[in-house]
Amino acid sequence: IAVGQIVPLALEGAVLGMGVFVGASTKISWIATDNTSVASVDIAYSTDGGATFPNVIATGLANTGTFVWTVPNTPTTQARVKVAAHDGACNTTSSDASDANFTIRNPIITATAGPGGTITPSGLVSVPFGGNQSFAISASDKCHAILDVKVDGVSVGAVTSFTFTDVQTNHTIAATFAQLGPFTITATAGPGGSITPSGAVSVPCGGSQTFAI
Repeated sequence: IAVGQIVPLALEGAVLGMGVFVGASTKISWIATDNTSVASVDIAYSTDGGATFPNVIATGLANTGTFVWTVPNTPTTQARVKVAAHDGACNTTSSDASDANFTIRNPIITATAGPGGTITPSGLVSVPFGGNQSFAISASDKCHAILDVKVDGVSVGAVTSFTFTDVQTNHTIAATFAQLGPFTITATAGPGGSITPSGAVSVPCGGSQTFAI
């Protein structure tokens, strides 16, 4: 009996860097062959890089070559999957495990704010798979205003809040802010007197300006 090519399919290609998400459905595939027949297949996973496989995924499966696994809430950066195939005729077992570690975790929303404002919460925000996450955006003072908010690189306008719903992958949200001002005070004096300074006087937002008449 031989078992090979144990692959959590969600780790293939571009998804490899994200790992698999807690609560997500991830397809595991394998190839098991025997000179007579494979009676059943057991699947387990490791959280210690394959040193041990104490966590049962399924037992007594038919040798279909695939199984859809609902990823449990066991965060780790050292997950591996092992498939054991049983030969009913000779009562022998052979097994093989995935070749590399993968990560089990929640999706991450990366929230950032530029100078002049805040986004709450900020930083790397872990969100349960399928859950919702709201963000509040605000200027830091009266001399700043929200310029734009981008979600996954696409503008959603100068909004003060945004909610991600049914989160099933990583996202980004980034807020930028504009500084208001300077403002112009136009100072004029009629005949017989003066005002200093006069004319168009530029004053920064929040600043003060004195005139002598």
